[in-house]
Amino acid sequence: MAVATTTTPKSSNGQDQQQQENKHSILHNLAYSILHNLACSILILLLLLLVAGCLVIWLQVHPKRLHYTIEDAVVHDFAISSAIDPKRNRTEERLRATFLVNFSAHNENRKVVIHYESINMRVEYDDQVLAYGPVEPFVLAGRSNHSFCSSIAAADVTLLPSVGTGLKKIKEPSDTVKMNVTLLSWAGVVVPHWRTERRRLTVVCRDVTAHFPSNTTSSVKSDCYVDL
Repeated sequence: MAVATTTTPKSSNGQDQQQQENKHSILHNLAYSILHNLACSILILLLLLLVAGCLVIWLQVHPKRLHYTIEDAVVHDFAISSAIDPKRNRTEERLRATFLVNFSAHNENRKVVIHYESINMRVEYDDQVLAYGPVEPFVLAGRSNHSFCSSIAAADVTLLPSVGTGLKKIKEPSDTVKMNVTLLSWAGVVVPHWRTERRRLTVVCRDVTAHFPSNTTSSVKSDCYVDL
């Protein structure tokens, strides 16, 4: 006698649920991948546009270093006197002089304009500052030359012993004075449709040969270094 056996069909509800979860996971990963790739593409595009913009500006401007020279430097009213310092009870050397310096500024950049906001000139001898004073600000246009003269005075400046010894050896009118001249300024650099922030501009002129008014044959032109 055969015994009838019955089989219970497996439920497909668990399999359907698993398949739905797999589909949701695949769709979620696909959407995340698309958004991630899109964000990276947009970021790369923005960087390329920024680089291209900077390159276009650079190609238009062709920035070149400014060129400064000192055409002439004259020392007026040169005098060294001795005075006793009561606090230190010793004799000191003091300088009175006026330094007249003629500058020439040259801007080779066609589309770069320099707006000077403030300028000060400093005169040094053997690392001691002898005089410091303001210079009239100006605008240096593109592809232009600008000549200007600055005069600052040393009024009873107490000299270091080594400086006093060196300056006392100078005899008018035949001798000359070797000095360093520095221009310290704040300036704005302007190019088409773009302006940089306010920047420090320094012009350093070393070993400038200054002569006395009656000795015009000793005039020597000096090149300067510009740091912008």
